[in-house]
Amino acid sequence: MNADEQRARLTEVALETLLVPVRVIRHAVELGRATLAGEGATAGRSYVEAVGQEGERYWRSVSELGRDYANDVIELGAKLTSAMTGQGRPKPFTNPSRAATPRHPERPEPRPFTNPSRAATPQPTEPAEAPETSGREVPVSMSGKLGGRATATATVTNQQARRRKVKLTPSPFATRNGRPIDLVLTVDPPQPTLAPNEELTLTFTADLSAEAVKAGRTYRCQVEATGGDKAVFEVTLNVNA
Repeated sequence: MNADEQRARLTEVALETLLVPVRVIRHAVELGRATLAGEGATAGRSYVEAVGQEGERYWRSVSELGRDYANDVIELGAKLTSAMTGQGRPKPFTNPSRAATPRHPERPEPRPFTNPSRAATPQPTEPAEAPETSGREVPVSMSGKLGGRATATATVTNQQARRRKVKLTPSPFATRNGRPIDLVLTVDPPQPTLAPNEELTLTFTADLSAEAVKAGRTYRCQVEATGGDKAVFEVTLNVNA
């Protein structure tokens, strides 16, 4: 039953509801006339029958309308169940004007703010240091008599673009065969600080005691320079009688 049919049935039941009291009143008037005419018993029975018929007619109309309404509810439930199980599911509505326009368009990346006054003024930078190298090898020869002192000199240079400390680290003396002896070279100064491109003369000193060295022998050691200068001084010591 569609909506128009339902409205028509509701109108019919409403009209029937209005007509029932009218008919009952009419039968009551007829009952009064019959009573006055001396036919009270017959009229009373006729009145009861008429009221019963009117009530039966009214409830029959209401029942038919309720049955049709129940059938419509069952049919609607079947349609909803079919749609929920995937049979004949309606397609979702899509607005064409909205579908053509992306919701979140790509936005350009914001450019970083640059202060013109700061950009025009160059910032001071630290001078770049010279790259580290493997170091230069500098031969140094020194000699002295047994029981005396041997001396020699060497030069270091700060090769960096700022003031740097040059660290000088001597190794113990050793024989030609590489056996270390109890003698260490003294370097003066041991850790000088130099300005860029500044040169400094170092003094190497070794005390030739009889307990450490022997006359007529040659000993060797190395002095490693790190920091402003990178070099290895190869020191050769000759002990005279």
